This record gives sequence, structure tokens and C-alpha cells, in this order.
Amino acid sequence: MIEISRRDLIVGAATAAAVFGIPGRLAFIGAAEARELPAAGKGFHKLKVGDAELITLYDGIFRKKHDEKFIKGVSVDQTKAALKAGGLTEEHVPITFTVPVVRIGGKTIMFDAGTGAQLAPTAGLLAGNMKAAGIDPAKIDMVVVTHFHPDHIFGLMAKGTNAQVYPNAEIIVPSAELAWWTDEGNISKLPKRRQG
Repeated sequence: MIEISRRDLIVGAATAAAVFGIPGRLAFIGAAEARELPAAGKGFHKLKVGDAELITLYDGIFRKKHDEKFIKGVSVDQTKAALKAGGLTEEHVPITFTVPVVRIGGKTIMFDAGTGAQLAPTAGLLAGNMKAAGIDPAKIDMVVVTHFHPDHIFGLMAKGTNAQVYPNAEIIVPSAELAWWTDEGNISKLPKRRQG
């Protein structure tokens, strides 16, 4: 079994090529320009690279209040200046939720599952944007969970129920995360609100 860190997956072109079987070289494009955030049904982007198709799906945003401790070594004033320089609001730190999907070799692979509309009132747009992009949740072959933060796993189950959103998908999770979160000794040490 191949073990890949999140950093290797994002940064390592050779690792990505090996995992996805992408022939040839990968090209990395520059940072996207700041723009208005999309509404439901308009929040996806498709990019074709060789035989692979990458679809990024917008799930919404969390408007994080400014906090001196949030970005280490940077003041709130510096954060506001950087946001303004990037063409973004300086009223809060916009934390966007984007879920990448790769179609390759007849498989549809999704990385993380979004917020499931269970994290912030300004998030939970994934289902509408999947539909607009022509992606059927029942046809997702695999969901690769990078880690167990709410914005990565809450979308696996329908809000208010235990219904699986991706009923036919194989779900791949990091063994260290699974071991930690299924250890009752660890769970009992958490505040009550986090134990669920």
C-alpha cells in the first residue's frame, strides 16, 4: 500500500503522477486571482490534463473573525492589509471550502467530502455545485479523506441523518486518524461538544 502525506499529494508531481497514473509531466499554474465567491450552481471549474479531468467544487465559506493568534507571527493589521491587497474584504478572514474531484481511468475520485451544510450558514453548497458540474454522488467511486476536520468529513453523511451521501464510494482514510478518533481514551478527554 502506498502511503502519501497530504503535502506529498499536493506538492509532489511525481507522487501525483504515480498515484493517478498520469502519463507525462504535470504543469503547475500560478495562484488564482481574487474574485467574487460563486453562488450555488455556479461554483465549479473543470480542467483537463491529458486523460485526467480535474473538477473543483465550491462548498462555501467560513467568515473567521480576526484573532491575533490565528496566523502565527502576523498581526491583525497585517492580515487586513494582505486581504485588501488581494482584493478581498478585510472585515474577516475568508476561509473557503473547495472539494477537488478527479476523473481518470473510468473512475471518479473525490478528495474530502466538504461541510455537509453542518459547519457554517455560508457553507454547504457542494451538492448544488456537484449537480451543476454533472457529478452524480452515487457515481463517486472513491472518497479520499485527508484528515478528519469537520470541513473534510461532515459531508459524508446527510445532515440530520446517518444516510450516506456517496453510497457506492470506497472511503479511504489515514490509518493514524482513524486509530486516534476510534480510541475511546482519546474521545473521553475531549470537551462534550466535540465528542459527537
